[in-house]
Amino acid sequence: MGWSLTDVGNRYMELCDLAPQDPLAFEELMGMFTEDVQTTLLHVSAPEKKMTGRAELAAMYRFFFESGPRFKHLWNVNELSGNSIEMPYVFVLRQSDGSLSVSGGADRFVFAPDGRIAELTNEQKFFIHL
Repeated sequence: MGWSLTDVGNRYMELCDLAPQDPLAFEELMGMFTEDVQTTLLHVSAPEKKMTGRAELAAMYRFFFESGPRFKHLWNVNELSGNSIEMPYVFVLRQSDGSLSVSGGADRFVFAPDGRIAELTNEQKFFIHL
């Protein structure tokens, strides 16, 4: 890729905002992950969930994106030791029925040598349905 870890984190979040409405952005987003990506979801309203592989991750993103066609993220990228970053974020989502939700937490990535994301941990710290 030739991008810095911060660049990759920024592009990931940009694509998360675009992908629900843009199939090419969704494909680019999925291309950021290794085939055998390890994913852990830690959400306030659900038990811990672990997934293995890009196909399973893509199915989860598709399900999530179908719940609300409009997203807007704000985030920071913090480079950690080793080949990893943490991105605290908040986002607003307009659900398909027009209602609004707000969520926040942190994504942590560990990168493979080729620059793709090999491990994703998503820790949701709050979710408010307005």
